Amino acid sequence: MPTGNRKLPQGKPRRPRGPAGNKAAKRRHRQLLDTLRRQKRAWTLYIDPAKHLTLDDVGKRLGVSGKTVWYDIAAVRDRLIATGALDADIIRLRQQHQLERIRSAHWRKRAAVGNAGVLLDIAKREAALNGLDLKRTDAWTPAQVTELVQRITAGFLRVVSDVELRRQFAEVLRAEAPVEGEVLGLPVATTKEG
Repeated sequence: MPTGNRKLPQGKPRRPRGPAGNKAAKRRHRQLLDTLRRQKRAWTLYIDPAKHLTLDDVGKRLGVSGKTVWYDIAAVRDRLIATGALDADIIRLRQQHQLERIRSAHWRKRAAVGNAGVLLDIAKREAALNGLDLKRTDAWTPAQVTELVQRITAGFLRVVSDVELRRQFAEVLRAEAPVEGEVLGLPVATTKEG
């Protein structure tokens, strides 16, 4: 059996197998993973509002230069923009992270009067941040939806059980058809009388 890079009888070179052939690929893969982890760590340290770190400070923590940190942050930002995360989303996520940190600090002491008020303020702020506090004028209340469903159900049951009412309902539907021979842009099935 041929070994190494000797040619097989068909003339095709033999691929190296086993750990010797994969060392370079494994090394490149490991370097790529290390770079991605460093970029993520640099981004997290840089955007943390509590720390206010400069590029050089982040670089010292990660063991790289400030210039490398700048490229890492730019790479993460470009990936976020490419995946559709806009600046407003990033700011909203940063605010949510900050509110979560405040909540976790006050949650342990929630029995105290002042901390309970802070937790309520955080809940209101999160609702406003996520748009849950908006008053809708075009929405129906649950009672209105329930009443509508009950009326539709009652009307449907009356039409299903009464033959004459079914004929009247069918005539109304035929009269209100938007175009002769079509309903909602689809051709109406016709029956041949013969």
